[in-house]
Amino acid sequence: QHSIEGELNAARDIQHGMLPPADRDFMTEGFDAAAVMQAAKEVGGDFYEIIDTPDGRKALVLGDVSGKGVSAALLMAMSLTLVKNAIRQGLEPGAILKQVNDDLAANNPNCMFVTLWVGFFDPKTGDLVYSNGGNCPPMLLTTNDAEPVQWLRTVNGPLVGVLDMAQFTQSQTRLDHGDICLIYSDGV
Repeated sequence: QHSIEGELNAARDIQHGMLPPADRDFMTEGFDAAAVMQAAKEVGGDFYEIIDTPDGRKALVLGDVSGKGVSAALLMAMSLTLVKNAIRQGLEPGAILKQVNDDLAANNPNCMFVTLWVGFFDPKTGDLVYSNGGNCPPMLLTTNDAEPVQWLRTVNGPLVGVLDMAQFTQSQTRLDHGDICLIYSDGV
């Protein structure tokens, strides 16, 4: 029992090391972000990332692997790695989801899946280009008094990792200074 608990604690530490720390400073001119993940068990399948792109945008990533525990954590590690590699290749959100989907679906004997949301935010213009593969719709809290709460309900493709020929599109919206975009998984 102690050996298993020790392994799970080590796995939790490794998994948390893959994610940006919640207290990391995500602030730049025109952009401020905060993130948190707390697994239901020692390890789990939720993940997030914020990456600076060469063109000055912020790549925002949120994913949730089906299931819990070690199997979800393994697929989480693979999914996050695939997303980061796709971002480094210069792909846009829809193409990122397509590439990650195809890579995961190629060898997925247990039919596990990922709900995945990837967006690129430009702090200079407020443009947010995103693709949603089965994730919960983000909530936009705006400074617009007529419509202070908006939902980004567009789903741009199916769950990620199950259908090897799935197609993904992308959507775009604009955030005004002071708007808040809340991206979350069903674990909230």
